[in-house]
Amino acid sequence: MKVLVHDNVKSDHHSRTEYVTELVEEQLGRFDSTIHQVELSLSNEGHNSAAVTHCHVSANLGSLGTVAADERNADEHAAISGALGRLSRGITKRVEKRQTLDHQTDTAAETV
Repeated sequence: MKVLVHDNVKSDHHSRTEYVTELVEEQLGRFDSTIHQVELSLSNEGHNSAAVTHCHVSANLGSLGTVAADERNADEHAAISGALGRLSRGITKRVEKRQTLDHQTDTAAETV
């Protein structure tokens, strides 16, 4: 699984990029054979003490399409974790839907 991190948060981001990559691999590792690429973008919205971190993450699932999720939170870690949690649920639903459709197709083929 290829992980691309786009970090526009105005602070030292080298260690954050490594941390985010590890977190993505940890939370989405079970989908490793399904996911081709994950793109995660971090940015700040607002100014000074009112700023919140916006995390947008998308996963390319090949023939299953793309699944995306967003999260905004004052806590950077919570924004990243929240977006990855939403993405994980979206991928799970997409994979389950595909498995259900494949099962229905197999069942229909057996009855013919």
